[in-house]
Amino acid sequence: MLIDGVSSGSTVTCAANDTIIVRSVSTTQFKLSRIKYDGTAQVNPVATATVSGLVPTPPNNTTTFLRGDATFASATPAASSVAQGILKTTTAAQSFASFNIGNTIQVTLTGGTYSWWTAHLGVGPGRFGFGSSVAGAQLGVVTFENDGTQNGTTLYVDERYVQASPPYTHGPLFVFLMLNRNGEIVRSSVAADPPWAYHGPTDITPQYYIGNKGFRKQVCYDGLTITEILKSENKAMICELLRGGLQKTEEDREITLSYKDSDMDLEPHPWCKSPSVENCTVVMMDGDAPVMQYLADIHSQTDAAEIGKLLPYLHIDNVHIAAKKSPKGVLLVSARLK
Repeated sequence: MLIDGVSSGSTVTCAANDTIIVRSVSTTQFKLSRIKYDGTAQVNPVATATVSGLVPTPPNNTTTFLRGDATFASATPAASSVAQGILKTTTAAQSFASFNIGNTIQVTLTGGTYSWWTAHLGVGPGRFGFGSSVAGAQLGVVTFENDGTQNGTTLYVDERYVQASPPYTHGPLFVFLMLNRNGEIVRSSVAADPPWAYHGPTDITPQYYIGNKGFRKQVCYDGLTITEILKSENKAMICELLRGGLQKTEEDREITLSYKDSDMDLEPHPWCKSPSVENCTVVMMDGDAPVMQYLADIHSQTDAAEIGKLLPYLHIDNVHIAAKKSPKGVLLVSARLK
């Protein structure tokens, strides 16, 4: 008698409700196989390096992978193993004209807390300070103050940040401009991601993938996230949340293009935390404009600061594209070469 998956001379102890199948190997030899009632394998088979060979029973998760030695391991990089060339980063750049003595500007960094940045003045000599001393300042927001002796200078903030969430509804390049009533550029921001991607309460970074779709484990209350409940301003529902009256569940939330725009109106542009500038309008250039596709390609090969130097070559329309969704208080406009 042969027993499937068991060495010669060994025995198998069956449990209640197990199914035993006996097959005839020859006229004098039989082979016994067991189907366990609990659904697990009778044995963990030995992996074989052949086509259609055996593999061990995989764990029920999406975070481990099968190694060559037929064991499963977590996909966690070893310490100090992620080199600079492997880390996925990109650049952003902002400029602020007429940065006069005593002026204070709050800069929302595109990459939030995953940013490295530098700042300098367009002309010198000059001096400025930075920090987060402004009341209500948030992480990923830097405050600059001109405490020097130079008026009429331009402040430049260059940034490199870890990128994890493209593509978006808009894009592939996000160019925000603040224009005065004469159509002149007062402030500019160029980045591969929008400011709402890494700011606001919604985390849009995928934790795992099923096929080519990204997902996060999302805690919900009666099917709604904390952010959705608070944004609804539904007093009765908020009170039920505080009483513990809403059913708490954990769901697989797909990171769709729409989901990535969850905080668009909370962080509509890079300067929403700075004092408003009188008689100025914030516009976002439509990413579908042909010239924007070329700028995105250039940005992929150089720093965002170089894109800022090309903005004077563009004609910025002053007609809002109402057919497309745009951030609150921001005009979505087209652009073309002059």
